[in-house]
Amino acid sequence: MESNKKMVTITHNFKIYFDYFQTPKHSYTHPFELNFVANMFSSFQSFCIDKYKTYHLIICHITDSEDTLLYGFTPNNKKDYWPLIFAEIAYNNEGQVIYDTLVDVHTLEIKKKDAKFILDELKDVFRQTLRYEHRKHLDKEDVYSEDEQSFEDETVEENVQQEEKDNNYEEEEGADPKHDTTHMEDTAGHDNYDMT
Repeated sequence: MESNKKMVTITHNFKIYFDYFQTPKHSYTHPFELNFVANMFSSFQSFCIDKYKTYHLIICHITDSEDTLLYGFTPNNKKDYWPLIFAEIAYNNEGQVIYDTLVDVHTLEIKKKDAKFILDELKDVFRQTLRYEHRKHLDKEDVYSEDEQSFEDETVEENVQQEEKDNNYEEEEGADPKHDTTHMEDTAGHDNYDMT
């Protein structure tokens, strides 16, 4: 099995690795085998530290065939974008791509001659997906910030209204201390307080 690796920048802080290799038809073409190979490449890349494991796209050119398999690997501690990306590519290239979700959602079968075009499209779809996720995250933060701000505004307004009520009550002339509910609340629980 011969392989070479290429780092691809998706965004300024997000990179994936394309691992190209050629293999005979019935070697390393099952999803479990591709997962093993991808995990191995990712482990080498991250020096076997889970925190630094990277996304990999295995591009498996099958010798004596026109087919190429793409396998998307996601480390366990990261979000899995591959099923969404592969579904989008399969939808956009119906007839050119085989995406069998029953077998595996991380494997896409394409023709060798379409590989460059599909890989370029894959990068674009990956970028769009990350942009959408980022926008969704920002919108969620904005909604949270707005809710938090409106809660703080309501609390401040309630406090101001309560202070105004207290001030108005104190300014009333001839208020009867026996009917002062504030006084009753303050002294509630004292045994020696007579309410008559």
